[in-house]
Amino acid sequence: MQLYMKIKNILFEHFTKVKTPSLACRLFKTSLFKGIKMFERSVGVDETAYIQLITKCEAYVTIDKAYYYVYHRQGSVSRATYTIENIRAGISVHEFIINHIKISNESFINYALIKYLKYIMLVVKELDRNKALKKSEVHQTLIEHFNNYFSMTFGSDEERNEEKVLDWLRDYFDLVLHSIRRLRIF
Repeated sequence: MQLYMKIKNILFEHFTKVKTPSLACRLFKTSLFKGIKMFERSVGVDETAYIQLITKCEAYVTIDKAYYYVYHRQGSVSRATYTIENIRAGISVHEFIINHIKISNESFINYALIKYLKYIMLVVKELDRNKALKKSEVHQTLIEHFNNYFSMTFGSDEERNEEKVLDWLRDYFDLVLHSIRRLRIF
């Protein structure tokens, strides 16, 4: 069992260890749900609610043992193929998360940006396999977002330097090393 106090520890846990944020098998005080914006679509509902809830928490507890089994539903959004509609929803989910982090705890903005950059790389890789989707406006939007958010994270071509990227890589390596130690691989 792990206990995380303070928002910076809670957000660090979220961005470095939580692979797929879900409201399933999570317990939150009812009072935390006041003022939470809920989306009416199925893509990203858990993730957008989850980020809002954890930024309101004063403490966060995780347990290592799973006391439930996951049932893989055929029509699950997380297992659906990429469509223009799903990709647009994914973009709006990540933009929501980025905006929420900017407001609630801006010191974690690069974590949110990198999460979105990873999403873009994954989706663009899939879109590149489909000629019709590759020519879509959503593909172009993703490329533009990647360039903009990459510059926000690492600086523009003119201001980007080796030291800034190395600093990020050191931080990222520290996260990986922390995760390895937590899993007791060494």
